[in-house]
Amino acid sequence: PRPEEGQLEFSVECSPVVGPGFEGQSGEFIGLGLTHMIKKIFLTSPNTFNLKSLCVLSGRQNWCLYVDTLILQMGGNLADMVMLAVRAALENTRLPKTVVVEEGEVPEIEISDDPTSLIQLDTSGIPLCVTLHKLGSKVLVDARRHEETCSRASMHVAVNQTGKVCGIHTSHGGNFTPKQVLSGVETAVTQSGVMFDSLRE
Repeated sequence: PRPEEGQLEFSVECSPVVGPGFEGQSGEFIGLGLTHMIKKIFLTSPNTFNLKSLCVLSGRQNWCLYVDTLILQMGGNLADMVMLAVRAALENTRLPKTVVVEEGEVPEIEISDDPTSLIQLDTSGIPLCVTLHKLGSKVLVDARRHEETCSRASMHVAVNQTGKVCGIHTSHGGNFTPKQVLSGVETAVTQSGVMFDSLRE
């Protein structure tokens, strides 16, 4: 990380209680894949989250936030729900105010213990994820769990509240035609708008 930036660390774990497909190495593989997807979204889109907002004293003290997600139930659209949970967690995070006191050679940092004096993070750039599944020649959005099992490929599209695509991640080893990708992205932008509208209500 840069001296003037804090850090975000992500981790996704799958509990075996989710189902047989989430036990042992299968669950670890799913968790690692989702962790990689989230990191990729945050790292490749510079406007997703301002890491400079986590800086206390450049080059010396910065906040490092750990966003750990534990999956206990699966009803479909797992990547979408995990991304929604990450956004909600950061949206509800509050940091205590800090003051840098430079009275001596070494600056000291004072952390406020006033529970009413907290800093809210700017999460306006954090996107939501919309997953599309390829079933034969069709592309399906908002698939149910049994429909996902029939999917030949899946595409996760991250879209922020302004409608900008922040990242595209594919899984299941299949592929989409260029026409399906373009159509899928348009669908994801529309669907994310509906999701953001629901969050505002």
